Amino acid sequence: MWIYDYSLNLENYSQNETIQALREGVKLDSFSKHLAGPKPPLPAVPKCFNKFTGISTDINFRSILQTAAHLKLPKEGITGVFITVGNPQNATTHKTTSRYGMYDMLPGIISYGLNLKGLGIYTASTCDSFGSAITLAKALNEGGYIDNAIILASNMEVGAEAFKATSILSESQRCAPFTTLRNGSWPGLGYGGITLSKQRTEKSKIQIVGAYTANAGNDRASFLAPSVQAQQTAINSAWLKAGFPLKEASFIETHGTGTRIGDALEIDALRRCYHSSHSSKEKIVLGASKELTGHLDAASGLVSLVRSIDLLKNQQTPSCSEEAICHEDKELLSPEFQLGDGTKHVKQNGLAGVTMIGIAGSTTHIVLKRENEQSVLL
Repeated sequence: MWIYDYSLNLENYSQNETIQALREGVKLDSFSKHLAGPKPPLPAVPKCFNKFTGISTDINFRSILQTAAHLKLPKEGITGVFITVGNPQNATTHKTTSRYGMYDMLPGIISYGLNLKGLGIYTASTCDSFGSAITLAKALNEGGYIDNAIILASNMEVGAEAFKATSILSESQRCAPFTTLRNGSWPGLGYGGITLSKQRTEKSKIQIVGAYTANAGNDRASFLAPSVQAQQTAINSAWLKAGFPLKEASFIETHGTGTRIGDALEIDALRRCYHSSHSSKEKIVLGASKELTGHLDAASGLVSLVRSIDLLKNQQTPSCSEEAICHEDKELLSPEFQLGDGTKHVKQNGLAGVTMIGIAGSTTHIVLKRENEQSVLL
């Protein structure tokens, strides 16, 4: 499916600021700003949805409606709606007695307000929710059930009380994946979405050519521990579906939470996939968007995907921060991988991979391909 449009906003930052920071390797700490206040104003209900009474005053709910109203949608074909919300348990201050205020009503409300005729699904597989929705949308498209998809995510309701010291929270209040500084993850807040279409337009440049979601079951050290096998299955299967070997990737945008165990297991899985497809000693460039934006829970996959789309569109590879480059954990990454410093060029085939890992066990890997302007429209 082709990328038709996309949107991404971190709390207290504009879309241009957000995407430019991801492109240039600049850190934006939305969570610290959130704690310091003042809180952003509650988005108004877009006109196309004002038919409904009792619309929730929850900021996640409103942010998703705002994104749905502003994303460009294909005019032809059947469009499915996919929604995911991060940390929904924290939405306790905006309780509503209206059925129209529940998250699982969002797909139906959006379908009605925008007159979309495809199925609507609310997904909840934690940090991999966005990736699971992508895989599902692509499978439904290939099965002939939908022609287009609008996939929306929000993680704007995170209370400070939910982030007291835990085994995965950074003591230094930062996310530093794949560096010697890593000591845990750090939250981020934001919202956005993408629209996909089976039809290529004159402006279409990026295509999802492979997507696969695998679940670990209980094949892992604990419920919270990532599974190397599930990651390996997702990565290998996505590249097999795409019809290219992993060695052709210009870069891999990782899940990279900044936890010592999680980062090590992710590199272990990538290394196994690397050696099963590589005959050369060329290093693969890694991106780690959570270093720049924090961890947006169910919306974290949206950040990784939008960053990768923007980079391929501009024929760039990821830029990590100068601090990350200076403290790269070479013992962990070498000799197969290196953190991106923005100096590598996108290969002629324009391929990149994106990994999304869920705390509930699911792992998604997506393969993107940049097509040349001279390519024949499909």
